[in-house]
Amino acid sequence: MFRTPQYTFEQRIFLMNHSARGDSSRAINYDFKRTFPFSGRSPKKLTIRRQKKKFDKEGIVLNLNKGRSGRKPTALTEDKLQMLKDLVESEMDLPARVSRSSSRKHSLPVPMSKSSFNRGIKKLGFHPYKLIYKNKLKPCDFPRRMAMCSYVLTKNGEDQTWLNNLWTSDEANFNLNGIVNSKNVLCYAPKFGGRPRDFSVETIKHPDGVMVFACLRLDGKKMPLKFFYPRWVNGERVSGSLDGEGYYKLLRYHCLPHIRAVNNGCLDGQTWQQDGASPHRTTRVMNYLQASFGTNLLALGSETRGGREWCPNSPDLAPLDFCIWGVMKSHVFQHPMSQTRDELVATVISVWEISITDYLIE
Repeated sequence: MFRTPQYTFEQRIFLMNHSARGDSSRAINYDFKRTFPFSGRSPKKLTIRRQKKKFDKEGIVLNLNKGRSGRKPTALTEDKLQMLKDLVESEMDLPARVSRSSSRKHSLPVPMSKSSFNRGIKKLGFHPYKLIYKNKLKPCDFPRRMAMCSYVLTKNGEDQTWLNNLWTSDEANFNLNGIVNSKNVLCYAPKFGGRPRDFSVETIKHPDGVMVFACLRLDGKKMPLKFFYPRWVNGERVSGSLDGEGYYKLLRYHCLPHIRAVNNGCLDGQTWQQDGASPHRTTRVMNYLQASFGTNLLALGSETRGGREWCPNSPDLAPLDFCIWGVMKSHVFQHPMSQTRDELVATVISVWEISITDYLIE
């Protein structure tokens, strides 16, 4: 819609001068059109009177409507913003599991809508953060973590290539049902019409999928992935995917041959790292690793064989747990989701080869 522009500074001065001389509104209108022929304006008697009244009150002819016009704020007044700020700051130091105020439920003494709450939070410069779950550390874990980190720093200080020769391994499950955040999946429908009939997702207790074993060296070299499938009887999952015997065969026929192939046919200077999962700590596995790597072993239970302990409850210190698995799952579980196990395996392999780059590993 077209709106007539406001009077310019020169036009306001013209109206004020002629009004001060006592000219009639008709005479002012006639002289205004001759002085400003291209303005397209025709000042009315009421306009001239208001201009003079503003000058008598304010002492200027500038436009003072900015900040004074429009509906006055009611939901986000200064008092309400201050209450909102005090509320958020008072809840910042609460324990993590204690419920806090949100746009749907808050503890302000005055009513405030969801949209007003969100606008107020943004105006005050606050940002929402989601709760993060971390492994709980026992008192005995802290000195063990410190000892492990000190060992790694010392070895890398003595030999700058030590970290580049460290092989780290881990397993993760990829299921066909994927991971869907319901807050990010919305369906709009007419109000009071009820939930859309087909807007739901069926889940099963033990979804089909695969366990993926990954191993990489910190200089960017990657082993081909190995997949382990659960055993099903009459449609029910009856066992896990990997046991001690399977892990031993994985090391002997897959991992160590690959390491020798990229290291001139030997294991000299190479260090093996693994977490404390039960299949990793069988007597047969630990004896085989000790015979192969000697003291270059970073694993739980290896300290009695000359190696160094990998502290339990430390996924934040393992590259695969800390970063790689999250990146892979964010790519694998994108729409459209894999419908069969073969499609899932193909997607995981593609992501491992394309998205897990040397730059990301290093």
